[in-house]
Amino acid sequence: MEDKRMTFYEAAEYLGVHHNTLRRWVAQGKIAIIRISSQTQYITEQALQDFLKSNTGKFEAYSIQIPLTLYKIIKKIKPTGQSTSEFIISILRNYAEKDV
Repeated sequence: MEDKRMTFYEAAEYLGVHHNTLRRWVAQGKIAIIRISSQTQYITEQALQDFLKSNTGKFEAYSIQIPLTLYKIIKKIKPTGQSTSEFIISILRNYAEKDV
């Protein structure tokens, strides 16, 4: 029996993440893909299950919206080598740890 093939959008929905997050994980080599041509790529359900098994508890999903102006400011002050999202999450974690 052949493993189910999914598009990037279907696989992103399966994982509960944005398709750009999935594409980043593929580019980082975290998830294997089937490349039929430069325009046709699929991800198998087994590849997604393997990724989930190997990353259990290693990442958390966050979904927040911030004003574009604030995002631009944060992007300018974040440390080099750290993604903007990681920087925002670290700020939120530090704030949450304080007894406010």
